[in-house]
Formats: sequence, C-alpha cells, structure tokens
Amino acid sequence: GVPVCKLPEAFAPAPPLLLRELRADASGGARRLNESQNESQNESLEEQGVEELYAWRTVGRQWQVAASARTSVAIVFGIDAHPSRTLLGKAGDEILWSFSETHDVSEPWAQRSMQNLCSSFPDELRIVDRYCWIEAFAGFIEKRKGGRFPVPKADFHPLAMEFLSDSLTGDRASSEYVWIRQSEVKASYFNANADFNRASAYEATMQFKAKWDALLATYNAQASRFARGAWHTSPVWEMAEAQERLISSTVETLAIAVGLAFLGMMVFTGDLRLAMLVVVATVGVIIGLGFFIVVVMRWPIGPIEVVSLIAFIGYATTYSLHIAHIYASGSTSDGRAPPARLSLSSSAAVRFRRVSYSMHSVGGAALGSAFSTIGCSFFLIACRLGLFLKLGAVVLVVSALSIFVALAPIPAMLLAFGPVQLG
Repeated sequence: GVPVCKLPEAFAPAPPLLLRELRADASGGARRLNESQNESQNESLEEQGVEELYAWRTVGRQWQVAASARTSVAIVFGIDAHPSRTLLGKAGDEILWSFSETHDVSEPWAQRSMQNLCSSFPDELRIVDRYCWIEAFAGFIEKRKGGRFPVPKADFHPLAMEFLSDSLTGDRASSEYVWIRQSEVKASYFNANADFNRASAYEATMQFKAKWDALLATYNAQASRFARGAWHTSPVWEMAEAQERLISSTVETLAIAVGLAFLGMMVFTGDLRLAMLVVVATVGVIIGLGFFIVVVMRWPIGPIEVVSLIAFIGYATTYSLHIAHIYASGSTSDGRAPPARLSLSSSAAVRFRRVSYSMHSVGGAALGSAFSTIGCSFFLIACRLGLFLKLGAVVLVVSALSIFVALAPIPAMLLAFGPVQLG
C-alpha cells in the first residue's frame, strides 16, 4: 500500500515522483525507490492513491470566497440573550443578557460535548477555519500537563485559569473567548469562518443561516444538559434578517403610508374625489419609481431601494396635493374664464376656472421647487459612494415624475371630472 502523506502545498512534489518515493517494501517494511513497476501497477496505484494523497488539494480548490469576504460565525455557550427595545437611550448589558444558570463547562460531559461540536462541523457549512478554545485547552491538558481530557470537575477551573493566562487559540489569546467571574469560566464562544460571501443576497444568506440553525438544534438536543443552550450569531445574519423584514413589510408600509396620505388629502381638501385623485397620482409615481429601480437600473431590492420607495412618498405627494388644495380653496369666480369658442357647460367652466387658478397660483412655484431639487440631486449622482449615487438617482426620478404628474395628469383629471361643489 501507499502511505497517506499530506504535505503543505509548498512542499508537495509532483504526483509521479511522490508515488515512486513512497512505495512500501512488502518484505522489509522499508521505503525504497522502485521505478521498475510495470505500467499496470502504476495506473492501479494512481487510481487508488492519488485522490487520497491529494485530497487536500481538492479541498483547497473548493474555497471560492476571498478571506476578507468570508462569513464569520460565533457559537455562544452559557449566555441567555434577552431581546429588548428601549424608546430612549441604550439598554444596559444587564437587560440584554445574563449568564445561564444551567451551563457548567467544568462538567466532563459538557467539555466533551463542546469539543465534539467543534470537531464535527458538517461539510455543508463549508468551514475554512475554526477557533475553539476547548480544543486548545484539551491540547494543553494532554501535551503540557500530561493529563487526560476531559478533566474532572474539581480540577477544571484551576487548570482553565492556568491555560487562559498564557495560551493562544489561533492568533488570539484564549482568554478573549471566555467570560470569567471569580476565577471561574461562566460562558464562552467559538468562532468559525465559512466559505460563504457575506455580501450575498439575503435569500441565500437566510438559507445558509438555516443550516446553522439545524446544526445548533441538533447539538442542543444531544449535548450534555450542562452544555445546552448554545446559539450562533453573526453580523451577516443581522443584516440579512433586517433586509428580509424590511422587504417583507414593504407592501404593508406602503399601504399604511398611502392610507395616511389619503387622510391628509381629506383634511386639506375636504373632498373624497380630490383625495382619491391625489392618491392615484401618488401610487402612479411610486410605480414609476419602482420601474426605474427594478427595470431601468436593475438594482437588486435591498434596504436602500425599499427605504427610497417608502421615504419618498412625501415627494410623490406634495406637488399634487398643492394643486388639489388650491383647486378646492378657489371660488367659482377665481381663475381665468374659458375661451368662448370652447362652448363649455357651467360645470366644465367652473372646473376650468379652478384649474386655471390652481396652476397660476402654485404651478410655477412647484416647477421651480422641482428643478431646484433635481439640480441638487446631480451632486449626489456625481458621488463615487454607491449609497449617495442611488439616493441622488431616486431623488431625481421621483422629483421629475411628481412634477410631471402634478402639472399634466392631475389638471387633466380635474378638468374632466373634478368636483364642482366643494365643502
């Protein structure tokens, strides 16, 4: 047989040379150079041994994400999190978390459960490297102290304090991975880097998070009762969950915002028909903005895009609201009389006067306001930071759409079926 020899890439010779040098002598048991094997033996040896000998190369090639873009996940033991929201100020640590009353890493079975978790990550999690202080502690006990792991409960904390005083886990002090109170380990965490791009879409991130959920659920069901209650966390999960919640609530938020806009129209105009016209115009602007974001720019729907759709409802409403409000506040004698050649009915003539009065009163001001906003947006579009560029483009488009709707479709609809008797 061929001895399995896993070498660092920098020292690994070419496969044919390695196969020749590592032939085992069946009679003497010594390694010797044997280049006289026939071709069939070489082929058989390569088929059986090359894949195993160079398995580490296959593993190395499967990492697809740069180290700086990988996802870092922490697995926490012995801490109970208490989600809390405060209206004012920042919640203190005593409100947000506390030490678990059941966690006791000094118990041998708890030590064994934690070590087994760290050494048996499934392949689907694509763990590139892991930093588990419990593994370093086991090495400390077996190599430096000449003992056996796990250690008895009575000896754990003194040995742990000695280990944590000068030992490393990865390139960091092992003491950074634990919480110590009164010379006892009360809680700790492991850290693992996964070959998953932290900038992935939130759908893929949530699917990857679900695999970690399944891992910890299985662990907590099978672990010692003194090591249960473990949970995982990552800044990537936080961003993905916020994005998922934000996007899933977009429709509800838009419906609430448009409903509030409708109530505002009723208060200012006092007429149901005018309120409906302005709401229809607002929805049209929002649809146009969504078309620009999704179809024209092909931006993936994310927090910036969702916030843009929601936050700029005010821009989509303001110009149309001003036109409708002035229409409702004018009298039948305000505004320019329709030309005689139009032969309008009395109702149509009243609508014409009101629309004329509204356009002359605020049309120019609305147009000037829109142009000033559009002009300011060009400074944002010129920015190299993507956030400012997107905001500038959204401000430009929503301002252009809003002023167009306020000066064209809204007056046309008011002329066609605007209310005559108001109040």
